[in-house]
Amino acid sequence: MSLSFDPKIDEFDIMSTVNLGTNPFLQLPDSHSGITKHRFPCNGSPVTMLSGADTEALSACPYYGAYNTKIASLLIMNPLAMKGLKFKVTAKIIKLQSKVGWYYHSGNCCSAGIESTRCGYQCQVHGATIPQKNLRLSLVIEEDSFKLQAVVFGTLAYRLTGVNVTALTLAEWMNFLQIPSAAGHILDKQYEFILGILNHSYGPALTFKVYRFLPVDATFLGTTKPTLKCSTGIQLSKIISPCTLWPFMLWIGCLESFPSNTHLLWTSC
Repeated sequence: MSLSFDPKIDEFDIMSTVNLGTNPFLQLPDSHSGITKHRFPCNGSPVTMLSGADTEALSACPYYGAYNTKIASLLIMNPLAMKGLKFKVTAKIIKLQSKVGWYYHSGNCCSAGIESTRCGYQCQVHGATIPQKNLRLSLVIEEDSFKLQAVVFGTLAYRLTGVNVTALTLAEWMNFLQIPSAAGHILDKQYEFILGILNHSYGPALTFKVYRFLPVDATFLGTTKPTLKCSTGIQLSKIISPCTLWPFMLWIGCLESFPSNTHLLWTSC
């Protein structure tokens, strides 16, 4: 039974569709299947993955418009001209500042700061709320002997330091000014930061907010690039960083064509 339906001139009758006695289906054009086969070859040929540098060229990247610059240039720029812009710098963390504390209180509905009143804690967005602790770390980063103060908040601060607020001892929890020792491992390590100027500063110096960070690790940025291989003979190259690896592992898990005993191994080119 053939059904001719033009949505521009015909009305859709749901009852006649249900009583067809057959299961309606949607047949896609052959061109779509060809595109899918081109993207995901199943003949054992190599699958080329995008590197971090390639993905940043896409307009969908959240910080596509970040300007490559140096700390020396940021220090002499007009703060008013920097408002709303994002800057990419590569620098080393040389100090964790504790004069403003290592956490702040926020509500349980958002990460915005809250105010203590006679009636309890108030969030400017959600009203009365129950306070919770969020990480806030003030960093001093350095590039070519030029130093800059930056602040990292919340989940991003946890990812950078690994400090889990719920796993701290009582003494660490109560000490507002003493940064937990677990955060010390990031000192003297180099990162690529996406920075933006804050609306206000934590001290007399100009302060920036960290919006993203990537570790500059010699293991992944050296001449030897890791390659992902599996026992089926499919080789997947150009996995440049761990940030590009985990979504690919999720994609591998969705493929039904891979046998259950497939093993993924790291090898060198």
